[in-house]
Amino acid sequence: MVQATASQLIDEIFESLGVFGKYQILQIIVVFTLTWPAGNQLYSIIYIGYQPPLRCHHPENSSLYTNDSSTRPYYETCKQLFDAENGTSCPYGYDYGHPKEASIVSEWDLVCGDSYQAQLAQTTLVIGQAVGATFFTAIADRFGRMRACIISQWAMLAISTGSIFASSPAVYIFLKFLTGVAQQGHVTAFFVMPLEVLPTRQRTIPHPINSIVWAVFLCVQVGFAYFLKDFSWRYHQVAITLTTVVTLIPNMLLLDESIRWLFANERIKEVRKIIVKATKMNNANPKEVEAKTKACILETSGELHTRVDEKGRAISPIDGEGLDGEIPKTPPKPTDNETEAEHKGTLKDIMKNPRLRTTTFIMFFAWIVNSLTSFGLSLTASKLSGNRFLNYFLIAVVPIPAGITSYYTLVKWGRRTTCVIFHAIAGVVLIAAVLLDTFMDDSVSAAVITLTMTGRFAIAASWNTLFLYTPELYPTNLRSLGLGISSSSSRLGGMLAPFSNLVIDYIPWLPGTVYGSSCILVCFLILYLPETLNRELPQTLDEIKEWNRLAKEKAKQEKLKKKGIDIEKSEDHSNKSALADKTKLTRL
Repeated sequence: MVQATASQLIDEIFESLGVFGKYQILQIIVVFTLTWPAGNQLYSIIYIGYQPPLRCHHPENSSLYTNDSSTRPYYETCKQLFDAENGTSCPYGYDYGHPKEASIVSEWDLVCGDSYQAQLAQTTLVIGQAVGATFFTAIADRFGRMRACIISQWAMLAISTGSIFASSPAVYIFLKFLTGVAQQGHVTAFFVMPLEVLPTRQRTIPHPINSIVWAVFLCVQVGFAYFLKDFSWRYHQVAITLTTVVTLIPNMLLLDESIRWLFANERIKEVRKIIVKATKMNNANPKEVEAKTKACILETSGELHTRVDEKGRAISPIDGEGLDGEIPKTPPKPTDNETEAEHKGTLKDIMKNPRLRTTTFIMFFAWIVNSLTSFGLSLTASKLSGNRFLNYFLIAVVPIPAGITSYYTLVKWGRRTTCVIFHAIAGVVLIAAVLLDTFMDDSVSAAVITLTMTGRFAIAASWNTLFLYTPELYPTNLRSLGLGISSSSSRLGGMLAPFSNLVIDYIPWLPGTVYGSSCILVCFLILYLPETLNRELPQTLDEIKEWNRLAKEKAKQEKLKKKGIDIEKSEDHSNKSALADKTKLTRL
């Protein structure tokens, strides 16, 4: 009989509680609300940093001109010209196509030679995300998912409030960096916690839903950005800050710590309290839940204590007592397969394991590509022909069908195949859009927009898959670290994406070509990763090592099959050879 792993036993607890009971649904809904402020902060630069049409201000005072019309200056976007060769930067400022206070670009004149500062604000936000991905994932793995989530929300509220009163580009850029740091606590929460509150078979469900929720909130942001387009950008920032307040309250009141994290860190008392709460909310069978909980505690702690009442009877943990809630007084010493380092989970553990090392490098590149492509397409939406708010809406709404489609492909084809297919689609259609836009006239603009939106659809579906696929490849105490490394690497793409707006003005075909070719390269790299569909979440490095062993055996078998060698005969021949060698040694 094969002994169940800790991960399987935790799955059995959730199944005994009821897979989609009131408790699990409540936890998932509360966590998903974090996508609203997180998305608002990430994409606010599209509206707050919008660069409107402009030209040098034409002064109304006619005395500034001489009577000779040939010497009067004329005005272009960034220059006051006196003739074809002589000119100067705009001495009287700029005229914009919207109220001056409507964006940071027009309020602080971040145009012409200073236009890079608006893009720099978004780049520093992404740098902050890279820092936050490391900082908050470390907090999440060491101190708990819930604590990391609440800390990041309070930090986000303070920073977002400060941004309302930013008095200069330098102050605003610095606050965007801090925003990026805090935003990563949200990301860790709403992608890891739903994964850990459901058993293996249902892990596919939350992430496509999360993608849809994310898209809905982005569409809401487009709506209030449209109505606030003629007001100061600070009102937009106020609206973003209010969404943080709205989501902070239910998270503080209703969010619980991850049961998987508590088990992995032997926080038995807290596990018991949450399971008691979930049992009551779901109206589950207390005896069945109790039995599953005891079995899991035996596996994770190596020993089970129970309290007794005055008559010496064991008290059930589901009745509110029973397990004393502490780690056993004499916990088993770590074995060779279970060391102190494995409990803490460090980058060294990842680098020492061949499978995790390969996985990390592949995901490193895949996340860079997805980030660059997704943000690049979103930030350059205003460059597409047509109404910019309509284009923003289309970019925002595309993840909804992408989430629905990816759910069915994830269930039917698995994580790896889904990743390959959607990256291939994104690569092909984005390169096709570049070819049409470069070599055809404006009559094909509708086709270019359609292909671009198809690329956005595919990259949204592939990114939704990566968020589910990545943490499934790591054991519990390395799961947030693995996701954090991948999330940090994506910031490299995010740092480059804001400058797509500048590059596209000089080399229109370059951004789309980079997006498309990179997506195609990811297709081939993903093929080296294992499939995780219907596999239990690994709890320890030992389980990852077992994956490696099974993968090597499978590869060996496939290699023998390709050579036309019968596997059973080959093994039989190997056994006979070993027996013959043993007989010879005995005779000697």
